[in-house]
Amino acid sequence: MSPSAPWVDEVLRLFAVPIVMCLVHWLAMNADFLRRAVRTAPRDIRGALAVLRLKFSMKRALKSDRGIQDILLDTVARNRKKVAIVDIDREIEWTFEELNENVNRYARFLQGMGVKPNDVVALVLTNSAHYVAAWLGCAKIGAVSAWINTNLRHSSLQHCLDVSNAMLILADDEILQGVREVTEKPVFALSEVNVGEQSTYEPVCEEPPRFQSRLCLIYTSGTTGLPKAAVIKHLRFYYIAKSGTFVFGCKHSDRIYVCLPMYHTSAGVLGIGQTIVNGSTCVIARKFGVRRFWKDCVRFECTVGQYIGEICRYLLTAEPCEEEKLHKVRLMIGNGLRPAIWTQFVDRFRIAKVAELFGSTEGTSNLVNFVNKVGSCGFIPIYPFVHKFYPVMLYQADLETGELLRDDEGRAIPCKPGETGVLVCKLRRKDPILQFEGYIDPKDTEKRIVHLPEPAFCSGDILEWDDLGYFYFKDRTGDTFRWKGENVSTTEVESVLQAVVALEDSIVFGVQIPSAEGRAGMIAVVVDRRQSDSIADVLDLVMQRFAANLPPYAVPIFVRVCSEVDKTGTFKLRKVRLQQEGLNCGDDAVFVLDTIIKRYVPFHKEMLHKLKF
Repeated sequence: MSPSAPWVDEVLRLFAVPIVMCLVHWLAMNADFLRRAVRTAPRDIRGALAVLRLKFSMKRALKSDRGIQDILLDTVARNRKKVAIVDIDREIEWTFEELNENVNRYARFLQGMGVKPNDVVALVLTNSAHYVAAWLGCAKIGAVSAWINTNLRHSSLQHCLDVSNAMLILADDEILQGVREVTEKPVFALSEVNVGEQSTYEPVCEEPPRFQSRLCLIYTSGTTGLPKAAVIKHLRFYYIAKSGTFVFGCKHSDRIYVCLPMYHTSAGVLGIGQTIVNGSTCVIARKFGVRRFWKDCVRFECTVGQYIGEICRYLLTAEPCEEEKLHKVRLMIGNGLRPAIWTQFVDRFRIAKVAELFGSTEGTSNLVNFVNKVGSCGFIPIYPFVHKFYPVMLYQADLETGELLRDDEGRAIPCKPGETGVLVCKLRRKDPILQFEGYIDPKDTEKRIVHLPEPAFCSGDILEWDDLGYFYFKDRTGDTFRWKGENVSTTEVESVLQAVVALEDSIVFGVQIPSAEGRAGMIAVVVDRRQSDSIADVLDLVMQRFAANLPPYAVPIFVRVCSEVDKTGTFKLRKVRLQQEGLNCGDDAVFVLDTIIKRYVPFHKEMLHKLKF
């Protein structure tokens, strides 16, 4: 080996020691970060590969510029005789070929009714194979389907139908009368449609929808007091559905049990989407039932299930059954599984993997926990450069109002690991995954956009971020809370109470109660004694209003009767103290909803563990 040049030795002598010292100093200063980075590296590599595969799939789909209706045809061509959908309650089993034929029948029926590209068709339907065929039929002819919550009644239902601007409505027979009471638009029951008489040939569409065309409207609760119609494009449907494949690990061979309402994203997009884009089989139940869940999974050999936190608790409180040990479910996908029951649920039912997700129908600030981290709703790698590629972060905020806190220059302040803040995602028009399509009403869209100073989507959800990059849900800001798997708008409930003249003030909020997921609704009221001396009579009137105007999940469970409530200097009602006190109401009288007699009855804390929610 030839000796090095003298100048090389001189350079090494001069700089080697300082370089080594700087390196040692940097390692010492960043030892904790390096320890955490090494610990999370396997997780982060898996996550990066999943995101890259998803982005590559999205890029190819964008380039082809074909809608979901064409992607369905590709899937049908590959799986013609394979079972696509099993509808348990209607005793229907369709192969992919039969699914496409029924989609064509609905498309031709709608064309016969004058539906054209970009027209809206409202669907007020419970879970069924025909629900899937109906909205796919809309897509085939370029129409937009509006997925309406079947629990809505009266003004809420009318609002959803009105904002959709639907030209006609399809409804289940048992819902038909309630729909016709609130609209003058043509309403057809599924039993009246007779799609079996329609041709199964592919319909002709002069303006076939593209990948960035509108596919459907899905309603989400908001601060306006009434549901907001979120715009779902074909690309967003594809993105969510493909996430099931690349991120959660759904397979072509899977049989997915769908018992959540299909008018929501979890079942209607993520669940059914596996059939459309992945060729999996969906087993559809009309609704969730504790006694039937594992029996259905065993009978139909399901390998993937969906949940919301409440479902897991209901299953845990049920009596053990033989089927819970015989099922083949390897993967459960959902949101809201509480840390307190996570391990118990996995151990009892022997679930190999729980994929917990966090996000909203319309939002871009989405998180995923696919590594079985108990209690976490997702993660983002702790490396600072990651935010340039996936700009989802927590920002410091006023936890009462949800308003972002800012520095002296007006910039939003990012949270550090271990801090709590509001989840926000920067928007990027060139990245379809980070586009916020918004709502039908532009004013609602503007309310969800904040400036950091860059434009960003604000989720309104408060999360905690630990030093390994895991997120944990803490609370929801604004005027909504979650109960029975649904978002309850406090403003909507309060608007129903405005007609009760005996109430001087009323505030609606959610309270946490033991062994229940989400928050139970509570009203704090001040009774005007000049209008009524009987609290019982006032509460009966309140219950009558609720029963006539609210879906069952939105009816408050508790009523707190106060002598007065806190107000701001501008006479706005304060609810933070009431929320913090929960059921610790001091000398105030508290009433609880008796769901059997449909009345509010006096509540005592000894009753709490006897109540079933």
